Amino acid sequence: MRVLLVEDNIINQVVAMGMIGHVASSIDIASNGAEAITKLREAPTGFDIIFMDIQMPVMDGFAATREIREVLGISVPIVAMTAGAMEDERRMCEQSGMSDFLAKPVIMHDLYKVLNRYADSTRSAKTDPQPADYATVEVFNPGTLNLLVRSSPLQAVVGTVCDGIVRAKNELKEVESALSSGDSPKALKILHSMRGGFGTLGARRFVQVALGVEQEILRHGTPATSDMSELSNEFWLAVGELNGWVRKTQETMSALPSDAPAMSVTMAQFIELLEMQDTKASQVFEDLRGSLAEKFSKAEFVEITSAMVALKFEDVIRMLQESDR
Repeated sequence: MRVLLVEDNIINQVVAMGMIGHVASSIDIASNGAEAITKLREAPTGFDIIFMDIQMPVMDGFAATREIREVLGISVPIVAMTAGAMEDERRMCEQSGMSDFLAKPVIMHDLYKVLNRYADSTRSAKTDPQPADYATVEVFNPGTLNLLVRSSPLQAVVGTVCDGIVRAKNELKEVESALSSGDSPKALKILHSMRGGFGTLGARRFVQVALGVEQEILRHGTPATSDMSELSNEFWLAVGELNGWVRKTQETMSALPSDAPAMSVTMAQFIELLEMQDTKASQVFEDLRGSLAEKFSKAEFVEITSAMVALKFEDVIRMLQESDR
């Protein structure tokens, strides 16, 4: 599948490349809607799907999509990617001609559902958007970063995380400053960017709290002091988790060189491979099959084996953890 990613945020570009890279035949990047239009004029049939950010400089996602549909006459599926999770924004995506909707931070499962949906060209490009559900989320989810480590040099990923933390720290200060000076529109714009960028690094609960603060600003012009305090607390909790992920990942990758024999990997390291979405876990599973068969009932072992075959590593982790309780 040939993918055009229209995204101005460098962190989001890197993360998206890591998530899509091993399932797409090619990925081209445009930093705004105008660049996307130029690429499509040059190659009207050059892409099978377009992932379109909404808020971008020069030309936003709505304007770009309308021009793609109405001026260029291109019907390729266009999937909106936005930190906005409100019904009005989803309606605007549909009215501009977009085919589907992904809420930032993009979750791998939702992304792959969209890719599979449009992999079959006989299916309708019009679908019911399903935004990610943040009703119950953890402080930090490393899934996206773990997948990125598989397709990019570790130090490049660590650099991206560190740069993202520094950028988010500055943005949080800008939000507080904008609110202090009564500039609510500026605060909203920065919060929107933070949910997309910092949230993509895995700060799940921060995303939820930030969305609540945005809604308070829209309703009342300013958030309550307690809401900003909660936002700050969630931010620093996420920073702590991200720093912990960096340390743990560096230690794990050092302890598991690519040429290490699978038999030397312990059950704990097997779980770490599963958490990192590393396909080497499938090889290790074969060596641990005997001990796992002894530990679980026949029905449970069959369920674990089925999950491994389907690469549903999160299900395997859950079953292993439940057995230790």
